[in-house]
Amino acid sequence: MIKATTSSQEWCGHTFMQLNQQDAGYQWTGYSYFESEGDAKGVIKNFLTEDELWTKLRLDPTQLPVGEIDLLPSTFYLRLRHQEVAPQKATATLSMLKASAFALEEHAAYVLDYGNRKLTIFFESNTPNRILGWEETHMSGFGKAEELTTKAKRINTIRSKYWGKNANADRGIREQLGLGVE
Repeated sequence: MIKATTSSQEWCGHTFMQLNQQDAGYQWTGYSYFESEGDAKGVIKNFLTEDELWTKLRLDPTQLPVGEIDLLPSTFYLRLRHQEVAPQKATATLSMLKASAFALEEHAAYVLDYGNRKLTIFFESNTPNRILGWEETHMSGFGKAEELTTKAKRINTIRSKYWGKNANADRGIREQLGLGVE
């Protein structure tokens, strides 16, 4: 990975985080509307990042690490959960599935289990290894803690020159993708 950025806009403010890979490690910068976090920056050693695994999965899933690994969680997770920018222990598994809620045909699942958080990425087992969806489960951590699960499933795909599709006349594409028009 060379660079990863994440920005988040919530009802009360914005956060932003960026990782830049350098020879000595990752230089990171974070900005937050939370006064206790404010503007921060630092350097950590080069570690495998969760953000880059999504690309590795598409390019060659046989190269995904399995077993116990040190992994920097996604920049979005770090910002959203107010976590320290540091690698965590995770157990990674890669398995084949005959069917699931994400596909009726054979496909694969890559699971990252951090102990307090679990991310499962479902993807096609053949090239181009397109991502079918994902599930993430973690404890809420605010008030009475409860287990929360987020699921995302690919509905449709369109191959087009998206950078030219930014006019109101292009709004119909959202319906083709199953996103609806508001």
